[in-house]
Amino acid sequence: MISETEFLTKVIERYTEVNEDPVEKELLKSHSIRELMEILPNVEDKEFLNEAMPILLSLFDDNCVDPFGRCSKDVENLSHTEKLQLNSLLKEIK
Repeated sequence: MISETEFLTKVIERYTEVNEDPVEKELLKSHSIRELMEILPNVEDKEFLNEAMPILLSLFDDNCVDPFGRCSKDVENLSHTEKLQLNSLLKEIK
């Protein structure tokens, strides 16, 4: 059985390979969500889905929002300048 860490690591590694190709990114997104749904019945920790799905969706979201809202400001409460700075910083990480 694959662990949450192994699953997410595999998705992120594949993402770095196809990041520049929008078609391949969309295929990877669909495949990753499908794969997550397939392995879910075999995962003991049902929180796996609650944690993995937002991570997957945020990985493919161009707005770079914080999927958990932990230890951070709500993106909706940021000023326009702060949002631009955040997007700029997160895009540098990619």
